[in-house]
Amino acid sequence: MTVVFDGAGAPDLSTGRDRMKGIGIVFSRGGETADAVIARMARQEGETALVVSSDQAVIRNAQACGAAVIESTEFEARMVMAGALEAGEPTEENQQARRVSTRKKGEGRRLPKRLRQNQRRTAKL
Repeated sequence: MTVVFDGAGAPDLSTGRDRMKGIGIVFSRGGETADAVIARMARQEGETALVVSSDQAVIRNAQACGAAVIESTEFEARMVMAGALEAGEPTEENQQARRVSTRKKGEGRRLPKRLRQNQRRTAKL
C-alpha cells in the first residue's frame, strides 16, 4: 500500500519517499501535484494497481491506465466493516441481516466487462 501526499508546498528538507509499518509514503516533488504522481504510478502498475480517490479526474485517469478504482467513501466503509468483523463473533442481529435471499427479483442486469473487472479487483479488500 502506498499513500501519496501533495508535497508541492512542502519544504525541501522532506524526503520524497518513506516507509512506515509496511505502508509506502510518497510526497510529490515541487511543482508537481499528487494527482500527477498517482497517474504516473497507475501507468507503471497498470492492471495490478488499485487507486482509492474521490477526485473524478484521478479516477478517470486511473481507469484509462487499466487500474481498478474505488471511491474513498466506499473504501472507508469496507475498512470499518473489516475492523468490525475482526473484532469478534457476529451477533444474532448481524447474522439475520446478513442472510441473503436466493429468490430472483426482476430482470437480471449484467454490468459491462470493465466494471465487472473493477468489482473483481476491489472485492479483495
